[in-house]
Amino acid sequence: MLWLGAVFLGLGPLMIQPAEAALTTSHWEGMYFCKCICFGTNYTILPIYRPTNAAKPCLTCTKRWCADQKLPICLGADVGEIDPDTGTGKEGDIEGRCFQRDSPRDQVVVTLFLLTVFGLLIGAAIRGRMERAGVTLNAGGRPWWANDDGPPSHESPYIFGLYMELTRKLGWDVKVVIPSSQKSWIGKAYQIKDTIKGAYYYPKGPNGNGCTSEISRPLEEDEVGEWILLDGTPATCVNIAVHNMYPGEIDLVLSGPNFGRNTSSAFSLSSGTIGAALSGCLSGTRAIALSYGTFKGFKPTKFTDDANVLACKIIARLWEDWGKDTEGLRNGDVDLYNVNLPMIPELGQPNGIEVVWTTVWRNAYGMLFKPKEEEHASRSMREAGPDAPEKTPDKPSTPVQSDELPTGSTALSFHFAPANMTSLVNPPLDKLPYGSDTWAILNAKASVTPLRAAFMECSPESYRLSSEEGEKGSWVPGRPFKL
Repeated sequence: MLWLGAVFLGLGPLMIQPAEAALTTSHWEGMYFCKCICFGTNYTILPIYRPTNAAKPCLTCTKRWCADQKLPICLGADVGEIDPDTGTGKEGDIEGRCFQRDSPRDQVVVTLFLLTVFGLLIGAAIRGRMERAGVTLNAGGRPWWANDDGPPSHESPYIFGLYMELTRKLGWDVKVVIPSSQKSWIGKAYQIKDTIKGAYYYPKGPNGNGCTSEISRPLEEDEVGEWILLDGTPATCVNIAVHNMYPGEIDLVLSGPNFGRNTSSAFSLSSGTIGAALSGCLSGTRAIALSYGTFKGFKPTKFTDDANVLACKIIARLWEDWGKDTEGLRNGDVDLYNVNLPMIPELGQPNGIEVVWTTVWRNAYGMLFKPKEEEHASRSMREAGPDAPEKTPDKPSTPVQSDELPTGSTALSFHFAPANMTSLVNPPLDKLPYGSDTWAILNAKASVTPLRAAFMECSPESYRLSSEEGEKGSWVPGRPFKL
């Protein structure tokens, strides 16, 4: 504000000859002025309406011309030497300085520039106050979205709601490229022998159901965006999107929200959601894996809106204040974060749930597959005994000519049927390490786990945000995550 005043006040008093006062402002465009200075300090600025030489108006602005104007501030002033051959221009008490005033158009341009700068300063001040008050404005991210549950359906109930929260509340330009169907438990697998095909998908409110198209087209009524579905794994979708569809346009890979938790090493190393995030950071992009943990006795979709609000806060906080890891792939940044939210009623309480830094709980699972029951493959031992040589088959074996296995027999057939998962999903609380991801989610806390793209956790310094560097004890797992 002071700067603006200085610009406009620096001209000093402007006097106009009474005989010429009727001239309009438009006549001043390109006009020349003479600044008559008397006694070294007092001055008056006069327009030169009728210059002696129209081609060189400033020749009119002389000591004698200023004296002839009979200005009150110059009363008694001595003109001094005016001979151009002998005078230096500094003699006497009067000095004349000629200048050309900016046109109204130039003044408008300068004024608009100053107002723009002033507006940006005000906006920055307001933004800072709002963010300190917990209100997040557009974080400026260009995220790309992946998941392993596919497009909106009963198997993928969360993606549409969080998409709307990110685009409407944070104002982010979110690109969505996801598998065309459920791809859970597939880890970071790539499809290297398949031709990956895709289609455009146009979701509508309120649940994200929509239609597909083989070609890109304008949005129709009630459609909220254009997504892309690929018949590939989550990691495959990420690599294609980052390097083929949107090269150089992606700042953040967001994978999820997974329908179910991805805590502990057993689930994390099998997760297609985390696999997609790993694929993103291996391509040089920040990545966050997000999962919503389901608990028996609660309908998880009942808490979707509250979970999305908290997820957006965590995502925006991480994006704005990404942590450091000396061994990180991107100039010492943390490679990726694994975030887990419990779908419980406490999400809707005024204070919500606590968010904490966590490590990965190390555990293991047992049998995940069972043989398919068939009459001719149900015998547990051979007729001649368990140590007898295998009976020569009546039918000669089928030579394998390609990657395809013989289809005539199903004796070696298995299906996914995990056994005894209770110890992984609901282990005794006293057996869980304090500060681990499973400890957090079973204690009604959301967890944030920094990871390296090397199947390992980050160094202790990574259990903090960049702005918290130097705080004592800030690396301790289990401490609060500051939103």
